[in-house]
Amino acid sequence: MLLGALFMSGCAVVHEVHSDYPQYLANNQGSVGFPNVAGSARYYLDPATETHIVAIRSVMTGFANKWVVQFGKILDATMISEDVEAAFETVEKTDTREGVDGLLLVFSLKNYQFADFEAIVDLNISAYSDGREIMSKDY
Repeated sequence: MLLGALFMSGCAVVHEVHSDYPQYLANNQGSVGFPNVAGSARYYLDPATETHIVAIRSVMTGFANKWVVQFGKILDATMISEDVEAAFETVEKTDTREGVDGLLLVFSLKNYQFADFEAIVDLNISAYSDGREIMSKDY
């Protein structure tokens, strides 16, 4: 029992996935070609997406290790990445979806799960132009 307690406490490492994500984006820059949009955009994360957190453990990597995924922070890093910023004149986050002029992208996480060493994400992205919905699609 003492060995088990030492194993569980002595090797515990928490990996904050969002901390490494900007480096992942930099390493993979240019791998996805976004179309060029002649204009600026704002984006909004709904409250559930903004605050979504999941902790993942795996026996194969040592059960004491834990990966913490904060999906809102990952989307924020994506939206300020060089690839996304190159597609727009400017990209800014907004705290509200009400009364936003111009192009507004709204992200709503529907489901996030991790299985067989891969993340499975169901995400709705809606686009609005001056408050009028022009697109809504689940990915």
